[in-house]
Amino acid sequence: MTWNVRREQEVVTCTFTGHLDEFDGRLSAAEFARVVDETDSTSVIFDVRGMKGYDKLARIAWQDVLKPRKAKIKSIDLIGGNTIVRMGASVMSLATGIPITVV
Repeated sequence: MTWNVRREQEVVTCTFTGHLDEFDGRLSAAEFARVVDETDSTSVIFDVRGMKGYDKLARIAWQDVLKPRKAKIKSIDLIGGNTIVRMGASVMSLATGIPITVV
């Protein structure tokens, strides 16, 4: 799995390629939390065009960092993703109360 979290002005972009396992899920979520905590508010883009799938514990790690930052997140856009990845985004949206828009 390759992942990248970067911030450009008011947008945090998270890019994933391959299968996100628990280890990389926790690392990428922690990096996301660090970046978002440096902002007052931000829009988020999950670029999952190259993502093949994820471990359940990776998704939970992401839910755990998204939920307490809900007030800072203006929007989340999901770019790409196969059916499994989009379904996982729906679960995260329900668990965190943050709407995720597939674009």
